[in-house]
Amino acid sequence: LPIYQRGILYGVPSIREASAAGLGEVISLTATKFLAGPLIIKMTGPLLRIVGDRNPSNVKIAILKTLGLILVKGGPALRAFVPQFQTTFVKA
Repeated sequence: LPIYQRGILYGVPSIREASAAGLGEVISLTATKFLAGPLIIKMTGPLLRIVGDRNPSNVKIAILKTLGLILVKGGPALRAFVPQFQTTFVKA
């Protein structure tokens, strides 16, 4: 997971896209019970931070898809991020 987070935060647009897509794949393959608690929050932060930056459309699409998966799998653990999610998805 740290390599995906670094790619999302500090990579060039192509690396950001690949990192967001890879993180989404990890999330989709992981059972919900293993994503609970601080792990899901640790994955959500960098995505929400970077989605507001200027990125090409393909990067934003990969980030938004991953954020959607996180919402589905994370559930109540993401209650603290509700305002950021609302702002992000309304702007998209």
